[in-house]
Amino acid sequence: MAEGAPERLRRLLTLVPWLAAHSGISKEDAARHFGLTVAQLEADLALLTVTGPGLYGGDLVDIAFDRETVTVIDAQGLVEPLRLTADEAAPLLLGLRALQQLPDVDAAMVARLIDMLGGGPDEAVVVEVPTSPHAATIAAALRDGHDLRLEYRHPVRDEVSERTVRPLAVVTRDGVEYLQAHCHTAQAVRTFRLDRIRACAPVPRAEATPEPPALPEPTLHRIARVHVAAGAEHLLEGVTRDLQRGDDGTVTASVPYADEAWLESWLVAAGPLVSCLEPRDLASRVRERANAAIAAYRTGRATL
Repeated sequence: MAEGAPERLRRLLTLVPWLAAHSGISKEDAARHFGLTVAQLEADLALLTVTGPGLYGGDLVDIAFDRETVTVIDAQGLVEPLRLTADEAAPLLLGLRALQQLPDVDAAMVARLIDMLGGGPDEAVVVEVPTSPHAATIAAALRDGHDLRLEYRHPVRDEVSERTVRPLAVVTRDGVEYLQAHCHTAQAVRTFRLDRIRACAPVPRAEATPEPPALPEPTLHRIARVHVAAGAEHLLEGVTRDLQRGDDGTVTASVPYADEAWLESWLVAAGPLVSCLEPRDLASRVRERANAAIAAYRTGRATL
């Protein structure tokens, strides 16, 4: 079967950091490591040497392979290892462990792949577990019973607000960490993405503050279906999954959400570029909110 462009691209991105870590390796050994012939390896290297941010010397990947060995002279920044999140690496490791149990499998190759996913110092894969710089502060507040003063970046309006919250729990969904907390300003439970918290500091718990209601059942599994106009796919960056592209350039996508107020704000800010397909009652509320905002603007009562 002929090799596709995506498969070759993945190999090329892995090839440079591996060769840089094994500078001076023979062509035969390098080709054997990647399951290639020497001719295929040389074709990959020839393509890499015309790759870079510019068109001239100093802007292109520089690899010496005119003799029997391969030496990376200038990798143009392509020496960073392939990085996998824990969610990405775990199923790969499980699959490889299962593959080891099958007959007629190259056990040595599978073991080498498992070692690579384990993060050996000379290998081309590093497993990263994302952590927030505020995780320790939040954990201490949960343990010691403190409130938190947050500086939080709004995902739609691109503004930073300050609020005081009582932390209730930290949850993870699709590799993203969230803080569920009772917001003293909103007097309700709100969900905050940890990577949108700009600053976080403990503050004494106010005695007069009423106890928040019991933490609701996890709501991070709620999914909205949206339709995005052609050319506006950038609005989905960081908020979506399961994209389906239409022949006309439009996109239908699933958007996981924990806070309906956030989703309503995001849809209103997107205007006619994004329409909500499901849930239907949310779509009607968004229309009402948008119409109310337009009416307030026309009568001069809008607050910017």
